[in-house]
Amino acid sequence: MKKWDEVGAILERESAGSLSNQSGIYLHFVKEDYLRVQRYLEQRLKFAEAIYGTEHIKVAACLNNLGMLRYGMSDFVAARQLLERAHRIVEKHFGENHPQVAMSLNTLGRTLHDMGELEAAQQPHKKQWHIV
Repeated sequence: MKKWDEVGAILERESAGSLSNQSGIYLHFVKEDYLRVQRYLEQRLKFAEAIYGTEHIKVAACLNNLGMLRYGMSDFVAARQLLERAHRIVEKHFGENHPQVAMSLNTLGRTLHDMGELEAAQQPHKKQWHIV
């Protein structure tokens, strides 16, 4: 029982600090302090995995945020890995025909396109259009 009390306290702090943390991280992103943003997002990912497990939708959100950061840093290989993992979780959580899945496919397709993998990019984009 004590462990669940600790988890509850962590979640409460997480919720209370979320808005200020997000505002601060946005300022660092605008200033192009990408390494600081990356460290923050990696910490949030570890936290989410520890609390919710590796297949939770909140983990997918963390993976997506980190993937988009890596995309913005032109680290397309890392972005692809993160976004593919996020997509698998989103699809597992929502099913194949959900708007969140379409958004995830769009992000993944855009990343593949920008990597120069034009044929590979077609598959997620085609799947996306069947959803919307």
